[in-house]
Amino acid sequence: GALSAIVFLLAELQFTDAEQRTAWKCKQAGLSEVFFAQTTADSAAVPMRSAWVGMVLAAASLSVEVSQACSGILPLAAMLSPLRAFFDATVSSASAEASWLERQVQLTGRKGVRKQNVLSTAGREISRFLSGLVETNEFATGVRRALVSLPVGASTEFKALNSESRRKVHLIAAELGMYSKSVAYKRMVSVTNFGGAKVQHDAELGLQALVETARSTVDAAGKDLGILIERGIPTGEGATLVPALAATATGVVAPLVLAKDPSDFIIPLLTGGIGLATTWQEQVGSETVARAKKSAADMKTQVYKAESLLGRAVLGTGPFPSYFSVAIAATTLSVLTFFEHVPLHMWWINAILAVVSAFATALTARRQKRVGSLVRQASMMVQGSPPPRDWVSNRRWWIAPLTVALALPVDLPRRLAVASVVLATEIGIMMSSSFTQIAAAEFYTARAQRVFAHADAWMQEATAGVRALPKQSAAAVVTTLLAIALPTLGSIFPLVSMGICLQAVRFRSVAGRSAKRAEVEVIDMQTLGSEMPPFPSRAVEPELQEEVLGIASMKSRLTTLQNSFLDDVMPLLMADLKNQDCSPQKLCDMLCNVNDEITWESFRDFFSRFDNGKFTDQQVKRLWLIFEKGPTGMSIPRAEFEAVLSQSQGMNSRILSRMDFRRPVSRLSAKFMGTWDEVRADDYYTTRAAEQAVQSVHASLSELRLSARSSEKDFLRTGVTVGAAVSAALLAPFMLSEVLTELLLPVVGATLVLFCVDQEAAARTKIAAAKVWSAALNEIEATREESLAIGCLYKARLISAAGFSVGLAITTIVLEDPFALCQTFPSFTVVQDSIRWVLILAQMVYAVWSVGRCMTVLEYARRVSKRAAAYMPRRMETREETPKMWFRGMRERGSWDSRLPPVLAMIPGLLLAFFPSGRHFGQRAVASTAAGALVVAVALYVAERAMARAEVIQATRKRTAALSDTFCEAAEQQGAVLPFISAASIAIAGIITFGTELNPFYASGLTLLQALGWIVSSRKGSAAKFESEGALMVNLSSLNPRSTVGLDPLKRFKRWIMG
Repeated sequence: GALSAIVFLLAELQFTDAEQRTAWKCKQAGLSEVFFAQTTADSAAVPMRSAWVGMVLAAASLSVEVSQACSGILPLAAMLSPLRAFFDATVSSASAEASWLERQVQLTGRKGVRKQNVLSTAGREISRFLSGLVETNEFATGVRRALVSLPVGASTEFKALNSESRRKVHLIAAELGMYSKSVAYKRMVSVTNFGGAKVQHDAELGLQALVETARSTVDAAGKDLGILIERGIPTGEGATLVPALAATATGVVAPLVLAKDPSDFIIPLLTGGIGLATTWQEQVGSETVARAKKSAADMKTQVYKAESLLGRAVLGTGPFPSYFSVAIAATTLSVLTFFEHVPLHMWWINAILAVVSAFATALTARRQKRVGSLVRQASMMVQGSPPPRDWVSNRRWWIAPLTVALALPVDLPRRLAVASVVLATEIGIMMSSSFTQIAAAEFYTARAQRVFAHADAWMQEATAGVRALPKQSAAAVVTTLLAIALPTLGSIFPLVSMGICLQAVRFRSVAGRSAKRAEVEVIDMQTLGSEMPPFPSRAVEPELQEEVLGIASMKSRLTTLQNSFLDDVMPLLMADLKNQDCSPQKLCDMLCNVNDEITWESFRDFFSRFDNGKFTDQQVKRLWLIFEKGPTGMSIPRAEFEAVLSQSQGMNSRILSRMDFRRPVSRLSAKFMGTWDEVRADDYYTTRAAEQAVQSVHASLSELRLSARSSEKDFLRTGVTVGAAVSAALLAPFMLSEVLTELLLPVVGATLVLFCVDQEAAARTKIAAAKVWSAALNEIEATREESLAIGCLYKARLISAAGFSVGLAITTIVLEDPFALCQTFPSFTVVQDSIRWVLILAQMVYAVWSVGRCMTVLEYARRVSKRAAAYMPRRMETREETPKMWFRGMRERGSWDSRLPPVLAMIPGLLLAFFPSGRHFGQRAVASTAAGALVVAVALYVAERAMARAEVIQATRKRTAALSDTFCEAAEQQGAVLPFISAASIAIAGIITFGTELNPFYASGLTLLQALGWIVSSRKGSAAKFESEGALMVNLSSLNPRSTVGLDPLKRFKRWIMG
């Protein structure tokens, strides 16, 4: 048995190393996803900037027909958009580079990182623990003394601390029930006493600790026994338990019907058989969950491959706006060449411009073919329906412009201009087609991501059940060892082993059912299962919290947000006070005591009840930190309180008078003059912005981990129990008889196994719960991604509408002058006017259609922006819109309220077609189509703006889900060593049982190794629980870190430029 345990230990060593490396790579992938989500948010506004420029161009084209002065001023409104787009592109490029850097770290490993194998990790934990025992405790004593004497409401700072010292401050503050936050770049920890309950530090850790441990163990066993009796035998597991029940009955009857020696032989044998059935449950459950994991992993691989193909498709569409802009510019220049004041020899420039437009169209058609191929592969990868191809293809794009140019009875320059118009329109159609195909594939990918989230939730539920089985197996092994070592206790061991086996069967049954549900989910990537996944009941977006990463319970700060909190919350507070007819003086009168001071108790009581509990307890604490400026912190003087209120009240009214322009001007002057200085050597080796972002995120996460609140008291209490057991084992060969020693050593070894396995079961169950929550966040994000994709389907059609409207407007300009045939055949004017009316009516139709599509885009943008919950959606065959239905024409229709704006959209074009009546009909037709083009441009800009805001919100969800995944994988990395420690403890327990028969002195020394294993298991288990708690507390209200600009004009100008 000891040899088998050693073989199992070696296998577990290799598996643990692989699991640890996999978790580390997944964590790096999560961090890369965080930066990618930030890239999406940074670049969301770029299409909106382009749409704004197009709208201004359309407005300028219309104003030419009305007022030349307005047409000269309007282009100035578009000058800021390219600058903002440049800044957006620069910032998004830095975020994308940071994502790429994290990906490179995943592939090549981080430089300077210590070894991550199991043995080196265990060695570091033991070394850290032992160094903590031998080092002086003067720092911790001084911190504790300072915090105990801290008055209620007061704050204190501990500066210039290394990471280990900051961690100790956090731990001591947590024990005292105080609020602590880190300021990493200052190497400082600030602690505030809000009146939390203090723990007893002089508690006895001797006999009382042993009694507490024994009582908690008995309570847990009693609770498990009650659950076992209440639930009984799981459904369908009767045949599995029949042999175990028969063995139990035999073991109970054996002492009554057999002699002592046969009874002493058969009872351990029966107990071991029941224990074998228990360990068999672990094997069966692990195999079932492993198959479900493989199916889910295969599906996840398919989803990621589809996303990779989609990324390549999006990369292929990158030059489309540039091609479209080039074609529009060439078309506009071609129109200018046939006006009266242009010489005749300049008309042939239209041929060159037509060639430029044709070349841009050819490039677009070539890229469209590649994009369509990638989109089809991505759709098929996730079992979606490939989007249909557009009629404008790589082979037929030149037919339409040639046909139209030859058919019109105009001169050659105008024919070339019309050909350029048609080419530009075709580019718009191909853009729209490609974006539509990409949006459809994004929907299919999002649906597959939702299905995977459901399967992952079921799989983690199954994993939670399986990860409780090692504890049952260890308990069965320990029971067998005790039955061998203590044969005099008779039939109690078969009964205990049977209870353990029944518990294991129940866990395995639950895990098996959840694993089967997970396998059912992954059968079809586009169909959601019929059963509600085991998402937490709190999987709903809560009210916005103040935490940057949404980790409210940990109370650790990654950035200082007090000034931004003052800017955001204080104006709302002043407005509420004004609505309740409560001036700052009245508020001070209510809060101040006889000494004109405000205490923490009165402050907390008032703002906790203010406006029906509008402020949370955390926000009330932050309000106190804003007002409290004194060194004692026991109270806030009335003068300071009124000063802060008046500062917030008069901030907006006196902002211009309080601005100090001298410092920004001086700083700008110094920077300008500094550009002519010589370049320093250090400037060549400065860190890039992406590297700084990566370093900042890793530093923030490291500082967050320093603030982990582990229960040192529980650790010491259990440590006393472990120490007492090891001491008894070490002293037994010297102080007890040989018989008692042979009984005691296996019992101690088995008890230490239970301590190690208990840490593993608790930590890994917590990890599974965190992954269920992460799956819920991913499901919410994928649900809104579906709505975003449908909105992009409608928005993509607006691009083709914009191309058509521009083409119609420019064609009307080409046809403004009478045909040459009209001089010979005056009746042919009716034909030309009919063509103009067709163009006008077509433009009005496009205007009406575009506004209607814009209203639909706004509806889907609203759906993306509203709060989401992890829930079972409507079935696909009901009213839920999908790309397959969309391409078939089964599209969502709006109500009369949403139909009214499209009806109003035709009014500008209709009025300008008849008024002013004194103008030539050709001029009125040009103005009418220009107005229609402006309506389409406005609709496109409004849609782009709404979708940009929706994409920013969706990027926040993506970043939140990725952050939760990162914490989960970090927890997996921390907990990967726990199965190995448990296996090592079991192997050592087997060696102790075997070695007791040979040399009890050496066997007793092995308990020291088990104690060290428990220390490693406890510390790594605590770290895994902390990372899991971080994943559980990440929510959908995660905010962007916000820097406070204050009254600095330069910073305010930068924020205005960035939009």
